[in-house]
Amino acid sequence: MKLVATLLGVLLSLGVHAAPVIIYDQDAGTNSGFDSGEVVAPAPGNEATTLGGQRLRAVRYAASIVGSRVASTVPIRVAVSFAGKAGGVALECSTNSATLGQGGATQYAVNFPGAPRADTGYPLALANALAERRLADTKDIALSFNPALDTGDADCLQGYRWYYGLDGKPGDHEIDFVATAVHELIHGLGFQSLVALTNTRDAKIGQFPRYGTSQSPRFPDIYSRFIRDLSLPGQPLWTDLTAAQRATSIGNGPSVVWADPTTSNAAAGYLTYGLNQGRVELYAPATIQPGSSISHWAIALSPDQIMEPRENPGVDVLHGLGMASCLLENMGWQLANGTRCPDVNSTAIAGRADVTIAGAAAAESENSDPSGDEGDNDDDSGGGGGGCTVNPNAAFDPLWALMLIVACGVLVWRRRRVTA
Repeated sequence: MKLVATLLGVLLSLGVHAAPVIIYDQDAGTNSGFDSGEVVAPAPGNEATTLGGQRLRAVRYAASIVGSRVASTVPIRVAVSFAGKAGGVALECSTNSATLGQGGATQYAVNFPGAPRADTGYPLALANALAERRLADTKDIALSFNPALDTGDADCLQGYRWYYGLDGKPGDHEIDFVATAVHELIHGLGFQSLVALTNTRDAKIGQFPRYGTSQSPRFPDIYSRFIRDLSLPGQPLWTDLTAAQRATSIGNGPSVVWADPTTSNAAAGYLTYGLNQGRVELYAPATIQPGSSISHWAIALSPDQIMEPRENPGVDVLHGLGMASCLLENMGWQLANGTRCPDVNSTAIAGRADVTIAGAAAAESENSDPSGDEGDNDDDSGGGGGGCTVNPNAAFDPLWALMLIVACGVLVWRRRRVTA
């Protein structure tokens, strides 16, 4: 029966349209980011000879890897910056520790037509896919990467540098940029919880966000609906806990797990560590790590997974997304191009990938995409916004008034530590 279900899922995924991805350069005109003219030597699979060109080709390749595995008729808009900041906050890089990048959904939607669950926040890219139309004229995902890793400065992670090759084989003191970009893109598809990890003006630890005004109700996001705490009486889902109980649960370590039985079944034949009562563990250290806690797999998982909180050279994204494909499917993403749960032993790009570059940076993309798609595509609905709220003048009818916004700058990050 399990084999039949697996084969049926593969056949269905073969017949769906892989998500088109449009990349937007947030650093355009600054002689940085994709525009950087610094001369560099070609890297394996990446023959660009400027730093900006190599960055663009590497980001595009990462987008091809991720976009080829999920289905959507609505292009996924991805804003990318190398300014070294996210939400105005500088990405840290000290001698032994660095924030490699940050990424996440720019907005969440609730109670939109086509939403599988009521009173539940869906990341905008997924909400667009489920609604089969664009719900807000803005970017869906925001990514920021740390440019300090291009300097070789010994005071920044002991001189480790970005590796922009496309073969997944970084050398000594190099960090695979493509793998990091894949990690952040998956966060943008919804691999993140919106539960408050610190007390803020708008929420206390353990609370879910409000969608709209300060008087609006608090709803869980779709990711958080799958979290269970095995250490509590009755092993409740997070949605059955009070905010105070969730605040305690956040640090309950291996007891905090992903609850979907399909994912548990897939993990049973794949993971050798990182399971508790057959369920996959989430990252829930006793000391809360803002930007990391809950929104990653536990570091105990073996084989190592791309969605663990720290960069791991042993993860090979050129052969699949591992357990991340299971989680995305649980939340509502339809897998494309034969992608399975878990996604292992596959090719880097699962079938046709449709990735284009918006604006002036498109000139840099010539012959850069291994999928063969080139050119400038500014989406099905015209130019985007890019802010954290819906433009009140945006042209969508009143039926979409329930599409309320939260999570401006809700980003999770990937770190790297080295020892002296």
